[in-house]
This record gives sequence, C-alpha cells and structure tokens, in this order.
Amino acid sequence: MYLDAALRWIHYTFAIFWLAQVYFLGFVFSSVGPSLDEETRRKLVPRLLPKVGFLSGIASLVAVASGLWLMKDLYAGPAGMAAAGGARMSWISLGAALALVMFLLGVAVQMPASMRITRALKAGEAPDPGAMGKMAWSGKASLYLSTPVIFCMMLGAGHDTLAFSPGPILFVLVLCAAVTALFGLLAARFQPR
Repeated sequence: MYLDAALRWIHYTFAIFWLAQVYFLGFVFSSVGPSLDEETRRKLVPRLLPKVGFLSGIASLVAVASGLWLMKDLYAGPAGMAAAGGARMSWISLGAALALVMFLLGVAVQMPASMRITRALKAGEAPDPGAMGKMAWSGKASLYLSTPVIFCMMLGAGHDTLAFSPGPILFVLVLCAAVTALFGLLAARFQPR
C-alpha cells in the first residue's frame, strides 16, 4: 500500500516536471529564442539545452518507468488491464502509448539533435539546419501529444465518463490539439519584441 502510494507520487511528480519542460521549450523558448541576438543565443543555448535536455530525459524516464511499473503492479500489465476491461483501462493504455511515443521522440530525435546544436554553437559554428529541423518537429509533436496524454490519464483515473470508441477518441484528440494550438497562438502573440 505504501509502495503504491509512493510510486504514484513519483510518477505524478516526474510526469509534471517532464511536461513542464515540454511546455517551457514549446511555448516559451521557441518564441523567445529566435528573437535573441546571435551573441546571446551562442551564450544561452549551450548552457540551457544540455541542462533542460538532461533533466527532461531523467524526468521522462522516471515518469514512463514508474507508469509502466504501476501498470504491472496494479493491473498485472496491459493483459491484466485488458482483462479488467472498461473504458478506464483503455484510456490509461492509450495515454501510456502516447507518453511512450513522446519519450521515444525525446530520446531518439530531440537529444541527439540538441547535442549537435550545442556542439556547433560551442565551436562558434552555425547549427546544422537538419538538427534544427528535427528539434523543431519533434518538439512540436511532443507538445501536441502531451495534452491527449493528460486527458487520457485523467479519464483513466476514475472519471469513466466517455466510452472508449472512435467518436470519443477523435473528440479527445481534436479538442486537445485545438487547446494546444490556441495556447501556442497566445504564447506567440505575447512574445517579446
């Protein structure tokens, strides 16, 4: 009982920390970064990206690992969740799958691109446009995946209000994408000039 409570706390805390970094990079830094002069960018990015990338990587690893452990411990894994049935288990499974995609994007695309960008800036060179492009699209993908993850986990946490079928799933994905896009537009509108 105490182990489950501690594991939930760890999972929630590190998931919040991970998503906060996704939102910081996606909404704040992506709109402020391009407006920085070259000298400031060369000083800031090599110091900021490795720290945020490392902390985000640790937070995502702990959040995903603890979430998978909770699935295994509380529900005997995905097979046990399927046997338990119901929309609640389906929403948790979908949220976990989307979180796993976010995690893999971070590890396989964002971290290597971030390291290439940081190395180039430290060497006084222009960053590789390919690395910049990978960082941009994978960051946006993580940003847009994050709101469905939260919504799916919320629905799976006991709020069994929506049936797990194509209509509600599409509704959740469209609603979350719209909210994220709206917030992105607001963040872009109120950027420093």
